[in-house]
Amino acid sequence: MCLLALAACSAPKKSPVAAIATDTPISDLNLVREEIPAALVEAQKWPYYVPDDQGCDAIAAEISALDEALGPDIDATVPKAKLSLVEEGASAVEGATVGAIRSSVAGVVPFRELVRELSGAKQYSKDVADAVVSGTVRRSFLKGIRAAKNCS
Repeated sequence: MCLLALAACSAPKKSPVAAIATDTPISDLNLVREEIPAALVEAQKWPYYVPDDQGCDAIAAEISALDEALGPDIDATVPKAKLSLVEEGASAVEGATVGAIRSSVAGVVPFRELVRELSGAKQYSKDVADAVVSGTVRRSFLKGIRAAKNCS
């Protein structure tokens, strides 16, 4: 599910309603799957592996690859656009509307959980979630190594 969200960032913009109407049933039927990024696959294998090259640049490169796959970490300073109160209100209403529509569309697929189980979509969602957790653990581990080495 997280990868689908990440993929949506790079895909051409659809309206939120159009995206829900097409993406939810397609993902439930396991018709379209995004590849799990290599950085996350590697993190699953060895989340606590101490890199052979412990240079600051090598560690930063691996952290950067994980950032690209996972998105910004909790300590990232990402400047947020300043929205007016009217824009914030409109955004909140849109978010609630999109959430309600997503729930309705998800209900359109009869026996959704059974379909997800039989199609492999449920297992794929679990695999993605496991990869994201492993990637997050790996990134934290590497940041600890970087801090211990006093890398900037």
